[in-house]
Amino acid sequence: MRAERDELPALTLADVLQRLGPNLITVAAVTGAVMQRSVSGVVIYDRLRKLDRGDGHVLLAVGVDPAASDAVDVVGVAARCGFAAVVLHAPPGLGLQLSEAARELGIALLVTPSDVPWVHLAAMLRVGMGAGHSQELDGVALGDLFGFASALAIHIGGAVTVEDPQSRVMAYSSVDDDVDEPRKETILGRQVPRKYMRLLQEKGVLRQLTSGDDVVHMAAVPEVGLRRRLAISVRAAGEMLGSIWVAESGRLLTESCEEVLREAAKTAALHMVRHRIDLHHDATLRHDLVRDLLDGGGPADVVAIRLGIEPDHPYTVLAFETVAGKRVAGAPVASDRPVLLSVSQDGPHR
Repeated sequence: MRAERDELPALTLADVLQRLGPNLITVAAVTGAVMQRSVSGVVIYDRLRKLDRGDGHVLLAVGVDPAASDAVDVVGVAARCGFAAVVLHAPPGLGLQLSEAARELGIALLVTPSDVPWVHLAAMLRVGMGAGHSQELDGVALGDLFGFASALAIHIGGAVTVEDPQSRVMAYSSVDDDVDEPRKETILGRQVPRKYMRLLQEKGVLRQLTSGDDVVHMAAVPEVGLRRRLAISVRAAGEMLGSIWVAESGRLLTESCEEVLREAAKTAALHMVRHRIDLHHDATLRHDLVRDLLDGGGPADVVAIRLGIEPDHPYTVLAFETVAGKRVAGAPVASDRPVLLSVSQDGPHR
């Protein structure tokens, strides 16, 4: 049983925003004193319910149009209830009336891009408010899981992989030391092979990992070429986002490896949630670009380049045309436009 550490002071609003970075949340209106207020929680706005006291909390103004007249009312209610900040889906430049109201009321007005899902933003804020992040790893760009894994490998003295809840490899460190065969197979297949998954289940490693939040030890298994492992789950707002694995790689792990791994798991949560946001943004962008291409909304060569498709190369395009009102695979279809399924580069057209 490890000793409890001293209680760390709550982070200020300025601390949290610095952790999340300006690309996720931008300050639209604030007074200097507000940025030094301690923050410790996130509340989702519900216009059908009375807002309770929110001392030290951030209010996510879901469904509030910053251009509407009631936006000022929402900010006013939040200020009177003690909230430190209100976050809106809006461009950085807000209306003068709303900004002035926030300054007069002594509450921070923050904005986030409209394509950032509220659920992801809430998770990012909750993780960002957690004390005890690894200072050594805070310098890695948010969402850069490969950079995070490599930085952690240096500080912990082993080979690092970051995996999702299904044991698929999200990122891994590049090491010069010798690594064992199981790690090589996992990296090459971007998934922990079944034979090693069975081994982890038999030894109870996966059960410990999914049911707890402390470091899990796995002794070496020489008969299959597997060296000693350390692992820890990564969680945000009660959800398991994935796990971090450290494998011995020809040298001893650092004496403080367990403590480093505990702190790294908290920082990893920020990177994983940001990674989700980036994936969501990329998927949304591709969807919109394909729709523009099919609707003739832009030059085909320009759209192709933005999709990462080289216009001068041959491709195979698989598509199908549906009939309005008919069902395809059990789902009603509301449009008779051709639907693009996949595009892949290959040899000459057929």
